[in-house]
Amino acid sequence: MPSIFKNPWMLAAVFAVAIPLIIEWLFRRRKRQVELPTLRFLLNNKEQEKIRRQDRILLILRCLGIFALVMALARPIIQRGWIGGQKRNIVILLDATASMNQQVGVESAFHSATRKAANLIRKLPRDNSATVTVATVGVDAREVVVPTKNLDAAANQVEELRPTYGAAPISDGLEWVRKQIEAQKWEQSELYVFSDFQKQTWQPKERAERVGIGLGDVRSRCETFLVDVGGEPAFNFVLKDLQPDTTVITASMPVTFSVTLDAIGKVPADKPALVRFSVDGVNMATQQITLTGEQTIQFKHLFPVAGEYLVEVSVSGDDFSADNERLYLCSVPDSYRVLILDDRAGTDQADSRFLAKAIAPAIRAGMPRVSHFSANVVPPGQVAYENVDSYAAIVLTATGQLTEPVIRKIERRVRDGGGLLIFCGPNVNVYDYNRLMFNTVPRLSMLPCKLIGPAGGADMDPAPSPTAPGTQPDQPIPQFNLSQHPALTHLYGIASDKDAGVSQCMAIEKPLAGSNVMLKLSTGVPLMVEKPLGDGKVILCTTTAGDEWSYLPAVQEYSVMIQEILTYLVGNPDRGVNLEVNDPFVQPVYVSSQKIAFRCPDDSTVEVEPYVVGRLTTTQPASTRPDSGDAADPANAVEYRVRFDQTALRGKYEVVERIQEVVPRRRFVVNQGSTEADLSRLNESEFKQAYSLSNMRWVDRDQAVEDLAADLHTVIELAVAFFVGLLALLAGESYLAWRFGRRRSEAISDVLPETAAGVAGGTADRKPEAGR
Repeated sequence: MPSIFKNPWMLAAVFAVAIPLIIEWLFRRRKRQVELPTLRFLLNNKEQEKIRRQDRILLILRCLGIFALVMALARPIIQRGWIGGQKRNIVILLDATASMNQQVGVESAFHSATRKAANLIRKLPRDNSATVTVATVGVDAREVVVPTKNLDAAANQVEELRPTYGAAPISDGLEWVRKQIEAQKWEQSELYVFSDFQKQTWQPKERAERVGIGLGDVRSRCETFLVDVGGEPAFNFVLKDLQPDTTVITASMPVTFSVTLDAIGKVPADKPALVRFSVDGVNMATQQITLTGEQTIQFKHLFPVAGEYLVEVSVSGDDFSADNERLYLCSVPDSYRVLILDDRAGTDQADSRFLAKAIAPAIRAGMPRVSHFSANVVPPGQVAYENVDSYAAIVLTATGQLTEPVIRKIERRVRDGGGLLIFCGPNVNVYDYNRLMFNTVPRLSMLPCKLIGPAGGADMDPAPSPTAPGTQPDQPIPQFNLSQHPALTHLYGIASDKDAGVSQCMAIEKPLAGSNVMLKLSTGVPLMVEKPLGDGKVILCTTTAGDEWSYLPAVQEYSVMIQEILTYLVGNPDRGVNLEVNDPFVQPVYVSSQKIAFRCPDDSTVEVEPYVVGRLTTTQPASTRPDSGDAADPANAVEYRVRFDQTALRGKYEVVERIQEVVPRRRFVVNQGSTEADLSRLNESEFKQAYSLSNMRWVDRDQAVEDLAADLHTVIELAVAFFVGLLALLAGESYLAWRFGRRRSEAISDVLPETAAGVAGGTADRKPEAGR
């Protein structure tokens, strides 16, 4: 049963009502028998009875005054349910962005918000009149408690909430509130917003106007209470980035990890940043730096054996830990395997003899490795016996032995993320190349352009310059110094060797849309053209890999070019497992369509059902592919994929299936971005200046919002009435005491003459006693 007093323990003071009675009893006059016949006139006077009545009235007023004081301090209330009233619709919006992880006192800002919100819900009236709904704003606006009258269940759900590492603006939450009120058709409602009022959340650069519009909309629909749970703005150390110097990392070859840090706010002089570098939980190096702005430091490491490693960098020294850690999950093979298809493999005319040496240069015993790649040369006919999924890239030299199964197998690997490098030459069957690998629809074509045929001499120079009689014109050379393609970064700005001339090349038509000419000859003729294909890339080189059409293999730029191209084709094998908050994790599923369980950083488990993916080929009509706009036909699908979207928490995620080969990568990591790094926030005056507080109330951190909500539209407090009554009693008692005292003075003055006359008369009539 709810109490009718807010301070029931003050009722113990009700015994103080007896204080005036006790005082009156202690100081009352004691009666004593005195034989004074002359006072009989005073004793029989009627004014004495009147005085006693007045004393009783004053005594009662004093007792009532003390009683009124005790009741006022006990604060009696009348619950709305006892006298009837309207229903209450309560909306709670919790800021769950990354900044709410900041430590404020002994708890985080978000923990303070959930504790206060849960207490607020529990203190609402238990007369089945309050409806509560709760939402959070983290990665996005999300309803976490549907409208309910079960207050205990709602409070328990709120207490179990955890902050996200998202950076959604508060306008997303305000929009959710508006839609919720409209959907529930609530004419009157209350909104409680718990936030640290970070400027990034409340005044985003691109959407600040939306916040103002959202506030104006909700405060016109409901009473709005802004509950501040933030602390004083503090400095913050931010780990912005962690990247290796190369995307291809192999065992026994050193790699340098670059760490970008920043300090936001004024950092005290006695607060250095301690940066730790660890691999699989083992601390490898530590650096202590004075961080006052953005700075990059490096850690060198060598992975001794092949495997998957979790690299972690952390910084300590501030009170906001959400952005103090960065993870990098890297797969480290012994080498990245490259499959070279050469129908003249093993002969002196094989183009692969140049390629193999450029891909994996021979080293002397005891010398360190210089290449991340290893090469395997086979004729195209043996592709059927090769596991192409084990190769990071495939190189196709000029061949006349292409078949449909070989090309389809290569295409599948490229679409799944592999790389393909195609060289031309005199053995190329132009008809088969175009038939098997070219399609006028760019996303269906393996080739970036249609092949025309071999070209040399004047055909390679659209605008030949005049030469002296009797001299041969110089052969065109690759223009590395003019190429800005990322695959040729290490060659940019370097003038090509004049000995690297190209005598012939394959003439091509205009590249397809989405294709890119990455390198030209000095005559302007394209030498290399690239295009994306599914998740992989294809590069077409219009000359030979060997020395039949080009002297390029004889110069030093050739090895550098091959290494750079392969690195570009392989790309970043770990890109799909190193994510930012709210990025999806997508992987092919090898076993079946059954649900796959993921373990999240908070040890919760989420099951996700794979979806069907259709296979797109060069010869397949566009309408049968899901990304063409039409649905995939499950009957023709050849694989499943899984997509995990619930990446609102930073940390390590893991597939917990017992079968190891369910997905290619069983682990992935999610890192916190730097959007929420600036912890500066709005105080009450700044908020009022930005948005005003009309029809809104600001609740400071030290105020008990739960008591405010419990009493709002619910309780009629009688303490003020008792205080007013007390003042009235004191005024009345003072006035009556003054009046009674004045009347007593007048009565005494009237009684004394009569008494004196009576005494005199009594003396005259008295007879002398005998014997005197």
